[in-house]
Amino acid sequence: MVYWIIAGILIIALAAEFIRSYVSVGITRQSYQNKKIPQAFHGYRILVLSDLHGKSFGSGNHRLTEKIIPLQPDLIVMAGDMIDKHQTNLRSFFALTDALVGICPVVFALGNHEIRLPKNVMEELKHGLSERGVHWLDNAKQTMIGENGQIELYGLTVDLNQYKGLNRTFDQSAVLDAEGIRGRLGAPNEEAFRMLIAHLPTLFEAYAEWGADLVIGGHMHGGLVRLPFIGGVLSPEIRFFPKYDAGVFHSGESTMFVSRGLGNGKWKFRFFNSGEILLIELQSIVEV
Repeated sequence: MVYWIIAGILIIALAAEFIRSYVSVGITRQSYQNKKIPQAFHGYRILVLSDLHGKSFGSGNHRLTEKIIPLQPDLIVMAGDMIDKHQTNLRSFFALTDALVGICPVVFALGNHEIRLPKNVMEELKHGLSERGVHWLDNAKQTMIGENGQIELYGLTVDLNQYKGLNRTFDQSAVLDAEGIRGRLGAPNEEAFRMLIAHLPTLFEAYAEWGADLVIGGHMHGGLVRLPFIGGVLSPEIRFFPKYDAGVFHSGESTMFVSRGLGNGKWKFRFFNSGEILLIELQSIVEV
């Protein structure tokens, strides 16, 4: 009888955690230092939203907005898969966008799901974001000017053939490298601090070799299930224990932040892995 009671309690606890992970959103705060960051951008707050997949946290996503406003971001980055490939009604997403552009500038980079949207939905998305003043970074650059310095912000659109789980004929020899990135974005400004939004984190070494100082990625959904001391268990590409599941990673002089994302994608579940709003505060270093 005792064992049945323990089993029942365990099942209820696991079910409660499953629901919590599915509906809740946490805030992860990170600080990033680099001597190339201009003094004018010291304390600059970048808020990252990723992998919403068309999900709504309350009417018009008001639960997200209520969490974001007190954080006082200077820039909001939408880092891909904000829309699901099956999403045809953009009303809730545009309601969220309307609220966000009233807080600070917003930039939008594409993930694999946006690339696969029907043409008419893609046009509606692009037009709707442009109409709202969102900066659309599809293999494009935006320069942010500050006193005595600037930041170069790039948005890289990674082709579907780079996503292993989406490409049955994946060819390792065709993986995007630094030269391929240079062909899309051009050579980086060596004098400026360079940020790169790239939805797919598995190409981090190529991003670093190209010249990104700071990379912002997503796609992995935190590994779907997260285990203590281990991290993410499974990637959306059906890879166990993905290297770049979530958090902070380093390659040479480059740093990458990978968001756990907000939505659920085709798997429709998260476990010990609530949705995440990522806030990165830039810190300049004054050399004496």
